[in-house]
Amino acid sequence: MAATVSDILLEWYDAHARDLPWRSRPGAAAPDPYHVWLSEVMLQQTTVAAVKPYFAAFLDRWPT
Repeated sequence: MAATVSDILLEWYDAHARDLPWRSRPGAAAPDPYHVWLSEVMLQQTTVAAVKPYFAAFLDRWPT
């Protein structure tokens, strides 16, 4: 059976997705909604590289 474009894209994503603390890998449990929301707020005004250390520090101080 021929692979669809979506199958190809999902396979590529599984192999090449960036490892981010607020994202779960394929097949893993769903990410914590608080972590996802917090990352979305932080990422509105800055880059992923800048957010990662602040995200970790924020969760250390306010985990829930």
